[in-house]
Amino acid sequence: MGSNNVQKFPVCGAAEFEASHTFASLVKSAIFVAIHPFFFPTDLSKMQKSTFIKQKLYK
Repeated sequence: MGSNNVQKFPVCGAAEFEASHTFASLVKSAIFVAIHPFFFPTDLSKMQKSTFIKQKLYK
């Protein structure tokens, strides 16, 4: 059994990584959406701005 030393990662570990990766991605998107208009003011209507934010958040 000496050749069976390969560590097997539990399935929950992969799920936790995926959840943390998704969360980090959402946080980055939220920060981007919050600061983007400050540095790049746009002349978009409210409806267009709302659509732009949704596209950035849910890409």
